[in-house]
Amino acid sequence: MKKGIGINFILIVVFILTIAVVILQFAADLEFNSAKKLESVYLWQEAEGKYQLAVKLNPFNAQYLAGYGNFLKERAFIKRIGLPG
Repeated sequence: MKKGIGINFILIVVFILTIAVVILQFAADLEFNSAKKLESVYLWQEAEGKYQLAVKLNPFNAQYLAGYGNFLKERAFIKRIGLPG
């Protein structure tokens, strides 16, 4: 009887962790897409926060890291040539 309860508990924990991973990935996708939209309309501060959150939610996604890196590169270039940003 206790063995069955233990197995059920382990299965429930694995299920909950799987759901958490899926939800985190979905949230990170939403933040990254929002950051791209904000960047396209030159809302730099808001976009940077969204990029940071996307990377924080899923630090192993190369697309998020590359997108954030490109954003920082472009923003540095714009600041260097004297445009507001």
